[in-house]
Amino acid sequence: MWQAEARPRARQLRVGLPVPSNERGWGLPGVALLGPGISLRWVGEQSQVEPAENRQGDLFALARREAALSYISEHLEATGLRPLLLKGWAVAQYYSSPEARGMGDIDLCAEPGLFEATLTTLEKLSGSPSPPRWEIEDRTNIVLISAGARHLKVVIDLHRDLGKFRLDIDEAFSRARPALIDGKRAILVPCPEHHLRICALHFLGDGGARRRSLEDVAAIAKAKEGDLDWELALGENPLVRGWVLCTVRLAERMVAPELRDIVPNALRNIVIPDWFIDTAETECRKPWSASMPRPRLSQTFRSNPLRLPDEIAARWPNPIRASVDLNRAFDNAPRFPIQVTHFLRGAAHYVSRRLRR
Repeated sequence: MWQAEARPRARQLRVGLPVPSNERGWGLPGVALLGPGISLRWVGEQSQVEPAENRQGDLFALARREAALSYISEHLEATGLRPLLLKGWAVAQYYSSPEARGMGDIDLCAEPGLFEATLTTLEKLSGSPSPPRWEIEDRTNIVLISAGARHLKVVIDLHRDLGKFRLDIDEAFSRARPALIDGKRAILVPCPEHHLRICALHFLGDGGARRRSLEDVAAIAKAKEGDLDWELALGENPLVRGWVLCTVRLAERMVAPELRDIVPNALRNIVIPDWFIDTAETECRKPWSASMPRPRLSQTFRSNPLRLPDEIAARWPNPIRASVDLNRAFDNAPRFPIQVTHFLRGAAHYVSRRLRR
């Protein structure tokens, strides 16, 4: 997760601002200027193999997050804005103990046509005349704000749409529902079916590197047992249906065996390819640092050119990420040609960007 740090003696800091793992690749800028006294650092999970039941719930962290969300919601509502809250606190409400679900940055999706207005309002909460902001390749904006108190600095990922989750934004808002923060102020959250799809696509977009996303999928399915509209969760696109079903069945295999009694029998005839299982299990065993963004190739060339072959090899996509990015079905067809195509596309994009400079 992102963690804000105050450094009183620092005049100005340049810090690494990693982008989500599905946005990393061929030389994305990795440095941002955040202004006087503030830096960001990434606090990742040391290992993905720690079982969920061994994580200690943090009631204080939950209360702090709810205070920040209440403050943000209050200021957005005052200007007539009601964005959608994704993942994090919203999905934690499906857990038997919400405080047990760790939380990082805050993901919001602006209402259709109101992205700039929402971004402007959030920037006013930063407490800085030049608020730190970063836009990544899918045009999501990362904003650091102060939610009413010095110790409530949070990072917000403001999404323009839900395309990366294969979800129509108008439909998502039409089915959204209010959730009470600390029993008081309401904030919009996706319906359970859409939230399950969002968590599944989040897992796939990260190449299967986040076990917690599987736990989120399982938590929603278990909490809404008997009430979940599986057809709505899977959507109408056959490709996306297959992706989400494979992710649900993987969650059953890796984190929640009880899902076998929850997923309808009519949906259990899907065959999960071995490469998908092997890739996910391998990625979830890796330490979080392994999925961090790489340094820019130009920086590596200047500082240590002997490491260039290693850095280029590190950009080789795993089968899950390559398949999702290129809209390929999770079947038993060989993944190597898909990975080659993905790799070459990334290389071509990097070269064309360098030539435009």
